[in-house]
Amino acid sequence: MVSKHVFAAVASMSLLVAGAHAQQSNDPNRPAGTGQQQPAQPGQGTDRPDARGADWPMQEKKENTAQGRNDDRKTDGDMTANSFESQLRQIAQNPENAGDRLFVLCASKANTAEVEMARRAMQKTQDPEIKRVAQTLIDDHTKANEKLSKVASELNVQPITSLPTGKQTEAEVLFSLPNEQFNKAYLSHLKACHAAAISKYQDQVALSQNSAVKNYAQETLTHLNHHNQMISQAAQQAGLPAVAGASMAPAGD
Repeated sequence: MVSKHVFAAVASMSLLVAGAHAQQSNDPNRPAGTGQQQPAQPGQGTDRPDARGADWPMQEKKENTAQGRNDDRKTDGDMTANSFESQLRQIAQNPENAGDRLFVLCASKANTAEVEMARRAMQKTQDPEIKRVAQTLIDDHTKANEKLSKVASELNVQPITSLPTGKQTEAEVLFSLPNEQFNKAYLSHLKACHAAAISKYQDQVALSQNSAVKNYAQETLTHLNHHNQMISQAAQQAGLPAVAGASMAPAGD
């Protein structure tokens, strides 16, 4: 008899407990805790506003794209530097025509640098005289490199077609200057580069053992002297000293 009453009491308690659990699970005001997971409140969990702002995916894409371009430039520059250094070692190990091969390699690098710098100068400056100088450099040094590539092939020299990393960094500093400072700094750069180039080309005409190299140096020297005149004229207009020994280029030349 006692056992039947005990069993009945236990069964009643079980039903009460089950009912209580069901009621709590359906109660919308039940505090978060064990059991059914409550929806996240505004400002909590997945609904919390992102501190980076709504446009962060587009900004992140732009940053990644810019970084990719910088990485590409560094990679190209590193490969160019490796090619240049590797060819220097090859020339040093093989003294035959070493002077002519070294001149061709360095001239190729210088031509490429002039073209790349002038292209960027065309975009940077608003000075019409500097634009005129830059366009002339692009035209003449591009043609010079085309002619030089044929000579380079005969001498087993691989032309340099992009700026090494060091030159890229130098260019970044130059082109980061404000416009007025850039104009004078760029002209100063051109004065120094062309003074050194003219001296080197004059020597190569006298020293070259290869007729193709000699002819290239002699022909290009004429253009370098013309560039020197244009640069001197632009430098004077910008308030810089004229190039020593350079006569004035005819206006509009």
